[in-house]
Parts: sequence; structure tokens; C-alpha cells
Amino acid sequence: MITIGICDDDKRELTFAENAARAYFSARGREVEIHTFNCPSAFLDSLAINGYSVVLLDVCMPGLTGIDVAREIRRSHTECCIIFLTTSREYAVEAFEVDAVQYLIKPYTQSSFDEAMDKAFARIDAPEKYIVKKSDGVIRRLAVDKIMYVESDKHYVDVYMNNGEVCRLRATVEELYDDLSPFGCFARPHKSFIVNMSYIK
Repeated sequence: MITIGICDDDKRELTFAENAARAYFSARGREVEIHTFNCPSAFLDSLAINGYSVVLLDVCMPGLTGIDVAREIRRSHTECCIIFLTTSREYAVEAFEVDAVQYLIKPYTQSSFDEAMDKAFARIDAPEKYIVKKSDGVIRRLAVDKIMYVESDKHYVDVYMNNGEVCRLRATVEELYDDLSPFGCFARPHKSFIVNMSYIK
């Protein structure tokens, strides 16, 4: 099941984006769960309980802009695909900084929407694989090939990423090893450690 989040303060635009998303998935025979929000803060609150694969964000909203929301998404280490929906081209540089998949100018067509979604799913379905876990109350998608090693710490495990980030999960080494071992590049040389053999020199 694919979960999509859409945030736009304009009700008509929100409905248009939702309908475009439903048409996209219906044409491809894929099941989708869509959550819509007309308030950026309500959308951000939902991040803790929904692991969105793709997020569609209006840029120009009162209070928090779509760029602000995207920065919060990245700050919470949520690795979803972000597509901006906007009437303005002036935020394109900021969109690049938050690793947006596409920047759609309103009014957009179904075909341009489909192209943006295809880009998102090319990234999601790429050989880079993910595991989904809850960290600090936030659901996170952790790219498997970016995990260097895992270390046990009592009732938690610390996942060390190749960018220097450490992600703490409430889990056991055994549980995480069960998740990672199917990918074929992880070894457990000690009861407290899992190592990605791709990083061994």
C-alpha cells in the first residue's frame, strides 16, 4: 500500500491534486491511501504516524510555506519523495536544496502530474532499498545501502549512517538483523553489532 500526503491551503487545488493522484494510481492498478491537509501544521503533526512515500506540497501557504514544511520533513529525517505544486517559479532553488523530485507549476495537467509521480516512483522503486522503522516517535525510511553498522545499547539500537547521522531505534539487534539480512550485505560478527560488509576495508 502506497501512502501519499497532500497539503494545500486552497480547497479546490487540494481536491484537484487528490483526483490527479487517484487517477494516476488507478491507471496503474496500484492501491493508494491519500491523506489531505489544508494546514501545514496539521500535516507536520501527521508525519509522526504516517510513513508517506510521496508528499505533494503547495509552496505558497499562510504561516509555513511548502519550503518550510519540506525543511521540517528533512529535519525529522523522513526520506519521502517531495513534489512541489506552485504558481511561482521563485522557490526552485530552495526546492533543489530539500531534494525535491519535481516542481510543478499550477495549473498543471494530468500528464505533467503523472511524469512527476513517475520520477518519484523511479526513485522509490530503484535498487536502493529501505527499511521502515519508528525513531523518536517519527516513522523513518532508512536507505539500506547508507547504513554502515548497527550497535546495541540496552533496549535500543543505534544505526550509524554513512553521512555521520546516528538514528536511535527502540528495537533489538535480533529484530534489526531479521530486517537487514535479506539484503545480503550484512553480517553479525558480535551479539551487539551488525555490520554492512560494503563498508569494510
